[in-house]
Amino acid sequence: MTTAAEAAYFLTTRISESVTWMKLTMVGFELITVWILMELLASFGMPRQRILIYAWHPLAVWEFAGSGHIDPLAFAFIALALLARRRNWETATGISLGLATLAKVFPIVLFPALYKRWGWKMPAALAATIVVGYLPYIGVGPLRVLGFIPGYAQERGIVSGKHFFILNLVDSLFGVKLPNAIFLSFAGAILLTLTIWPILKQDNDDRGYVKRGLVLGTAFMVLFAPDFPWYFAWLIPFLCFVPSIPVFYLTVASCFLYLTWIYWMEAQVFRIKALIFIPFFLLVALTIWWGRRKLGARRLVAALLVDS
Repeated sequence: MTTAAEAAYFLTTRISESVTWMKLTMVGFELITVWILMELLASFGMPRQRILIYAWHPLAVWEFAGSGHIDPLAFAFIALALLARRRNWETATGISLGLATLAKVFPIVLFPALYKRWGWKMPAALAATIVVGYLPYIGVGPLRVLGFIPGYAQERGIVSGKHFFILNLVDSLFGVKLPNAIFLSFAGAILLTLTIWPILKQDNDDRGYVKRGLVLGTAFMVLFAPDFPWYFAWLIPFLCFVPSIPVFYLTVASCFLYLTWIYWMEAQVFRIKALIFIPFFLLVALTIWWGRRKLGARRLVAALLVDS
């Protein structure tokens, strides 16, 4: 259960229970997100026109103005958390991230990127926000307060492992059917490593926390490999600050998942996801190779300049 989403539904339906009003509400949250991101872009000295990466992205236009998904509510609070982190408002960062988590759950993976080492206000505000958000529902019990999440995990093949592209890729390439528990342990180890890395890393890059947030969010989405394209849309706002061809491809190629509504068979879903993730992996490898090549060229030029 996402309590912030429940609150948004309730308040919107006090005005009207029509689909049109729900879509207008989501567009309103998108406008808030756009304004906050533009403020953040200006604070970094970056052109505000970069907001078009998000505002004109076909996935965002189709799924939110068109379909009215609740995700823009989470996006608005994610953007607010990024801005609050930029302005060193630790309590506001924690509250904003907490509200984003109460809207869609997955923003919680951004915690390590937004956390400042040895700080206590941000995690305290985050925990308090989530606890307060769930207090009205606590009467149903600690397990039932999760709502349909356990049922969703069973229905989408998360429990069985059929949902995970990387697990199925290993089976397809090597004929090895790994237990779901092994993959979950592998995914957990990767996410744990990426969780510790932002906390330990110290740099002078003002946008460093945004970059680390994009890495964490992308890793989570690739490991989770959702079946619905709009789940990838929350990565788009980060692209306004950190241009990434692999991640941009990932968000656009997620539209291939619309085909699963026509060909909803396990083998077909795997092939469709391969169109998304295989090129993404290749682009990541190419990006890393090109980055190292450029770094090597810079070192060579620096050496020549020093020697001369």
